[in-house]
Amino acid sequence: MANAITRRAWGAGALGLWAAAASAQPAWPDHAVRIVAPFAPGGNTDLVARLIAAHLSPAIGQPVVVENRPGANTIVGTQSVLSAPADGHSWLLATASPVTMNPQLYRRLPYQAEDLAVGGLMALMPVVAVVAANSPYRSLKDLQAAAKARPGALNFASAGNGNTTHLVAELFCQAAGISMAHIPFNGSAPALLAVMRGDAQVCFDIISSSIQMIRDGTLRALGVTTPQRVPALPELPTAEEQGFPGFTVVGWVGIALNSRTPPAALAQVRAALAGLQRKPEFVAGIANLGLLPDPPRDAAGIEAFIEADRDMWARAIRANNISLD
Repeated sequence: MANAITRRAWGAGALGLWAAAASAQPAWPDHAVRIVAPFAPGGNTDLVARLIAAHLSPAIGQPVVVENRPGANTIVGTQSVLSAPADGHSWLLATASPVTMNPQLYRRLPYQAEDLAVGGLMALMPVVAVVAANSPYRSLKDLQAAAKARPGALNFASAGNGNTTHLVAELFCQAAGISMAHIPFNGSAPALLAVMRGDAQVCFDIISSSIQMIRDGTLRALGVTTPQRVPALPELPTAEEQGFPGFTVVGWVGIALNSRTPPAALAQVRAALAGLQRKPEFVAGIANLGLLPDPPRDAAGIEAFIEADRDMWARAIRANNISLD
């Protein structure tokens, strides 16, 4: 009897110690959250980071600061997050580049795909094919016909090697059965300028970068790569509507963390991000940027999306033998 009482007392004491240890773990968040944007200030993705910060800070009761760390095709910013404590307070403003592209593009990368865990997909980024206002092309079919008539004579501009704007164009060339020469630039702005000057015939750009130029007539949009037409340009047909079945490409922007973040903290981060996605003011802010709000997804839904995204870019990378140092 005494032994039984002793065992019960020991068990109760152990449970008490476990509960005390659990309660001693710092709650998330217990200090400021840092969002590292691996892009220059002022771009469409940077604006998403600042929108998240503005809405998240009052929701979690802690400061949320945006830190721009551009460089090396998002690698600089990614490394900054991965080298910080994995406690859920350092976030990467992620796109396909650091998560699903770079691990397949670079022969030597200072991290692996498994080092990042996506906490939420905050917006989807439609891609639009744009040409100069005086271009003879008025549809994707026109572009295809011209490229077939003069193989290799047409150029496409991109925001850089291995960038979304580069790989989407390569995927279109595969779908259309054409070949176009690639002219990479350091960002969307010079790429679009090259199109306006006639140095390149087309650019497959993230819609939020070029929408104002499309609206004011500086650029002409040929089509959008989303499965459905986008609210920002409802009159613009999709690539599928123009006779390219199965050609749908959607960029995305979300939040990624170090995969070593404790599961409880990661779950809290995901809950906080899902809460933002249910706020009408946040959804309206995303739409005002020309992007598509993405409804909250559970962990399995996020992983399924990322896996499909990884497979899509792999097709473009392998088919064109693209490799970066």
